[in-house]
Amino acid sequence: MYEEVICSRVLRDGEELAIKSATPPLPKRWIDVFLKTPELSKTERESRKRLFGAFRDQSSDYFFVGELDERIVGTVWYCTPATCKDIAYMGEVFTEEQQRRRGIATNLLNVAVDFFGKNGGRAIYITDLCPNAPHQIYRELGFQAYGYGYQTYGGIVRLIVNERDKDFDQKYYEYDPNTSIRSVNWGDFPHFIALLNYPHPWIVRAYNFGLIGPEVFDELGRSFMNFMNSLKGGNLCFVLEDSNHRVVGTTYSSSLQARSQSHVKVIDLLVHPNYFKEAALLLETLVEKLSDGRIEKLQAYVATPDSSKAEILRSCGFEKEALMRRQLQIGSAKIDLEIYSKSIHKVDET
Repeated sequence: MYEEVICSRVLRDGEELAIKSATPPLPKRWIDVFLKTPELSKTERESRKRLFGAFRDQSSDYFFVGELDERIVGTVWYCTPATCKDIAYMGEVFTEEQQRRRGIATNLLNVAVDFFGKNGGRAIYITDLCPNAPHQIYRELGFQAYGYGYQTYGGIVRLIVNERDKDFDQKYYEYDPNTSIRSVNWGDFPHFIALLNYPHPWIVRAYNFGLIGPEVFDELGRSFMNFMNSLKGGNLCFVLEDSNHRVVGTTYSSSLQARSQSHVKVIDLLVHPNYFKEAALLLETLVEKLSDGRIEKLQAYVATPDSSKAEILRSCGFEKEALMRRQLQIGSAKIDLEIYSKSIHKVDET
């Protein structure tokens, strides 16, 4: 609950802005302010739990405020996975309407980025889809459209911090033979933003997310929060991480809506190309866990050009069950969509 004065900055009109930081659980007056920001005011209680420190074991959250005469007039927040400080997701960039165009957001962002870099941070991701986002400020600070972000207002933008080699992805996803598999947690939010927006060769990156072709996985639509909530319905998600705890792959299940299809799960898989040979073990982990329940059949969707994804599925016992011709439209191209399935044969213990 402790708030710390980081520094002070002189605004464009000469007034001094005091910048403070805190980690959850936040002081009550901070909570009252953050709950009124455009992002948090529209979210469900799962996202708001960050303010109270509910995810401290999984996510490292850092909150910043700018004060004039001890009154909060601007906010910024970012989070990193608790076990990996390399990447962060940043949000809650907000300035009171009557205080805008004075440099408050610019100064808060500069301080937060500097704080992130000094604590080992390398890359920050921001959702830039909102028309009211401070797009010009992001560009001035060096943020650039990333992955599939070349859409209206930029989609996802990213800032590389303290990196000599401009090809951050090449270093970050460099092959590491020492991988491990674990269940997903709330701290994986930045991992999912990075991995699911990586310019992957597969057309169907995440079928149940609608990540097909150039679609962006963003938090403006609460993608990660909605995904984590879906796991409460008997679904599972595992991630593949390297020895530096960087998530390089994920596989997960989702439910079909009809009760008559409750015995079927849709599964999906996304692994960085450098880790394709580990993908089968990751997928088999999910299949094994789903076999412990009442599920009898698994389905997966693959665009016909995604031959490496189909090969991974076949290596785990999936077979092509159906072909939907010209099902996907990517730009001007019509692409076939294949359905792969696997029956889970239960052993009669009697």
